[in-house]
Amino acid sequence: MTPKFTDLADLSVYVMTPEYGASTQLEKIDMIDYADCIVINKFDKPGAEDALDAVRKQYRRSHLNLMIPSKASRFLALLPTFNDKGTNWFYFRLLEF
Repeated sequence: MTPKFTDLADLSVYVMTPEYGASTQLEKIDMIDYADCIVINKFDKPGAEDALDAVRKQYRRSHLNLMIPSKASRFLALLPTFNDKGTNWFYFRLLEF
Protein backbone atom coordinates (compact mmCIF):
# COMPACT_ATOMS: atom_id res chain seq x y z
CA MET A 1 0.00 0.00 0.00
CA THR A 2 1.39 3.39 -1.01
CA PRO A 3 1.64 5.94 1.82
CA LYS A 4 -0.78 8.87 1.70
CA PHE A 5 1.98 11.48 1.41
CA THR A 6 2.62 10.49 -2.19
CA ASP A 7 -0.95 11.57 -2.99
CA LEU A 8 -0.24 15.10 -1.76
CA ALA A 9 2.51 16.05 -4.19
CA ASP A 10 3.31 15.62 -7.86
CA LEU A 11 6.90 14.78 -7.01
CA SER A 12 8.17 13.06 -3.89
CA VAL A 13 11.79 13.71 -2.97
CA TYR A 14 13.63 12.05 -0.13
CA VAL A 15 16.64 14.05 1.05
CA MET A 16 19.00 12.32 3.42
CA THR A 17 22.51 12.77 4.72
CA PRO A 18 25.22 10.13 4.43
CA GLU A 19 25.07 9.63 8.21
CA TYR A 20 21.87 7.56 8.20
CA GLY A 21 23.38 4.84 10.40
CA ALA A 22 24.07 1.21 9.64
CA SER A 23 23.04 -0.37 6.35
CA THR A 24 20.23 -2.19 8.15
CA GLN A 25 18.64 1.22 8.80
CA LEU A 26 18.04 1.61 5.06
CA GLU A 27 15.60 -1.30 5.17
CA LYS A 28 13.45 0.73 7.59
CA ILE A 29 13.31 3.86 5.42
CA ASP A 30 10.11 3.32 3.44
CA MET A 31 10.53 6.58 1.57
CA ILE A 32 13.29 4.95 -0.48
CA ASP A 33 10.58 2.76 -2.01
CA TYR A 34 8.24 5.61 -2.91
CA ALA A 35 10.40 8.63 -3.71
CA ASP A 36 10.64 9.83 -7.29
CA CYS A 37 14.10 11.14 -6.50
CA ILE A 38 16.50 10.35 -3.66
CA VAL A 39 18.98 13.06 -2.74
CA ILE A 40 22.06 12.57 -0.60
CA ASN A 41 22.99 15.96 0.74
CA LYS A 42 26.35 16.90 2.26
CA PHE A 43 28.14 14.66 -0.19
CA ASP A 44 31.51 16.07 0.85
CA LYS A 45 31.27 14.20 4.18
CA PRO A 46 33.41 11.10 4.73
CA GLY A 47 31.60 7.94 3.68
CA ALA A 48 29.18 9.74 1.35
CA GLU A 49 30.09 7.67 -1.71
CA ASP A 50 29.61 4.49 0.28
CA ALA A 51 26.22 5.80 1.44
CA LEU A 52 25.19 6.48 -2.16
CA ASP A 53 26.18 2.96 -3.19
CA ALA A 54 24.28 1.49 -0.21
CA VAL A 55 21.13 3.49 -1.02
CA ARG A 56 21.26 2.39 -4.66
CA LYS A 57 21.70 -1.21 -3.59
CA GLN A 58 18.81 -1.05 -1.11
CA TYR A 59 16.57 0.54 -3.74
CA ARG A 60 17.28 -2.28 -6.18
CA ARG A 61 16.77 -4.87 -3.46
CA SER A 62 13.47 -3.40 -2.22
CA HIS A 63 12.12 -3.29 -5.76
CA LEU A 64 13.19 -6.91 -6.30
CA ASN A 65 15.06 -5.82 -9.38
CA LEU A 66 18.80 -6.14 -9.16
CA MET A 67 18.94 -5.33 -12.87
CA ILE A 68 18.23 -1.63 -12.27
CA PRO A 69 21.44 0.17 -13.24
CA SER A 70 23.53 1.12 -10.23
CA LYS A 71 23.88 4.62 -11.68
CA ALA A 72 20.13 5.18 -12.09
CA SER A 73 19.19 8.84 -12.45
CA ARG A 74 16.72 8.59 -9.57
CA PHE A 75 19.68 9.13 -7.23
CA LEU A 76 21.56 12.32 -6.72
CA ALA A 77 24.45 13.49 -4.61
CA LEU A 78 24.65 17.14 -3.66
CA LEU A 79 27.59 19.13 -2.46
CA PRO A 80 26.89 21.97 -0.05
CA THR A 81 27.79 24.66 -2.55
CA PHE A 82 25.86 27.10 -4.67
CA ASN A 83 25.79 26.48 -8.43
CA ASP A 84 27.01 22.92 -8.00
CA LYS A 85 26.50 20.51 -10.91
CA GLY A 86 24.33 18.19 -8.81
CA THR A 87 22.31 21.03 -7.32
CA ASN A 88 21.67 22.49 -10.76
CA TRP A 89 20.62 19.08 -12.11
CA PHE A 90 18.19 18.69 -9.23
CA TYR A 91 16.76 22.18 -9.76
CA PHE A 92 16.13 21.60 -13.46
CA ARG A 93 14.64 18.18 -12.75
CA LEU A 94 12.19 19.83 -10.36
CA LEU A 95 11.23 22.32 -13.06
CA GLU A 96 10.18 19.42 -15.31
CA PHE A 97 7.31 18.76 -12.94
